[in-house]
Amino acid sequence: MNDATTAITIAIDADVERLLHLLPGSEARGGGSVALVHSGLASGELSRVSDWASGGEPAGLIDAGAISRNPLDRTRRIRVDVDAVAPRLRQIDLPAAVVEATHVVAAIDASGDATPRPDLVLGLWAKLVPARHRLAARLTGFRDGLTAEFLLARPPGQILILDRVERRGPLVAISGSDPIAIEVLSLAMRDVRRSTPSTAPGPWEDSLVQRATELGLGIPGPTLISVAAHIAPAFSGPEREQLTERVLRASSRAGVAWP
Repeated sequence: MNDATTAITIAIDADVERLLHLLPGSEARGGGSVALVHSGLASGELSRVSDWASGGEPAGLIDAGAISRNPLDRTRRIRVDVDAVAPRLRQIDLPAAVVEATHVVAAIDASGDATPRPDLVLGLWAKLVPARHRLAARLTGFRDGLTAEFLLARPPGQILILDRVERRGPLVAISGSDPIAIEVLSLAMRDVRRSTPSTAPGPWEDSLVQRATELGLGIPGPTLISVAAHIAPAFSGPEREQLTERVLRASSRAGVAWP
């Protein structure tokens, strides 16, 4: 279990390129090979996110959604031993590009996902494993299933979630290195954009978050999250106040104290 404070950045802008400039540079910029595991990114977004992730250097691109949708998937995989850390799995097969990379970055655009519970980082690695493991994850569900365990094999060092503040509003980016903190804040941002107050359990009660917490995939609670918000200068006056209030509400929903 990770008991160190984790820093998360929430940034808001109308343009993805400007938005990425509001974020700290990816830790993958320190040199070495970079694998970018992505899902939901349009081609223009993918190019910009890849540059952000690798500092403009070439990055290996792994389209998790395409892998999971391909019935004839022939992705070259490497078997990773997880017997010492995973409660049920002894080995996990992941794409060789992920296992062999010096740095692994995960990027998801959830803005096109209208479901109440979008696929975010805790479920991303379930799209990379062979079909038999994907099926097992679906059949066993989030709370008691294998979905979160796949991350134990090679977790990303940097994570980026893109969504929208409103369904047709500006983009919001949530970035950091802790998958649980990213998941919780992303779910909270999605929750507070509803037109009516949610009576559903908070993001820490989400079944996949609970399972990931048990596995020690990130921080165990909200008191260890530190949030920095960056709202683009183009937003001013009442609009800026409204966006700031939205970030405050999401942080509160996630149980994170504002500095």
